[in-house]
Amino acid sequence: MTWREYATLAGQLEAHRGVQAARAVGHVNARTALGAELTSLEELLAGQQERLSELYDRFDLSEPVLSAQQPPQVTDLAEALRRARDAAERSSSQLTAVESAARRSPYLPHWSTNLRNALVYGSTSAVAFFVNVAAFLATSGVGRLLVTVLFIALPFLAYGVGSSLIGVLFKPVLGAKPPKTRPLGLAICLAPILPLCALWGISWTVGG
Repeated sequence: MTWREYATLAGQLEAHRGVQAARAVGHVNARTALGAELTSLEELLAGQQERLSELYDRFDLSEPVLSAQQPPQVTDLAEALRRARDAAERSSSQLTAVESAARRSPYLPHWSTNLRNALVYGSTSAVAFFVNVAAFLATSGVGRLLVTVLFIALPFLAYGVGSSLIGVLFKPVLGAKPPKTRPLGLAICLAPILPLCALWGISWTVGG
């Protein structure tokens, strides 16, 4: 072997060593990056588990038992990362579904806010209206002048009772208080004042 051939072989060997070293460094960097991402996913899963546990406590439910069997050991970081991602996606979907249900009204959850509130305000307004009519029919003469005070007071009382009922009946487990839709409530509860005043006027005219 000549000196030139020896130098060529030595150069090739050195180049091969450089390639192998670069591959080793790249492999280490890849494993480090995968390990860091896996750790981040594990922290995410732990946080989601805490949120789910809190929701189960708020709903007074037992947490599901997933499996008593230990999962197989994973030596490939890429495979472990894929499994962690799948678990995180499933956990996020379940968490979103539970939180969405917890933010809905416990009663009539699929009704719109205006429709639910209109039902409550309409009910309290109807009760106030019939009480006013009954009180009006049960009195006569000067007593009916005093009943007209109820024509004004009871509709506002109906609005207050309806607003309180909405806050109690439709309050979600999570989230803010349900909207009271006050303009809608006032319109529904004060609407009977006109027919009541008309009834009083007709009765007073006929009686007079």
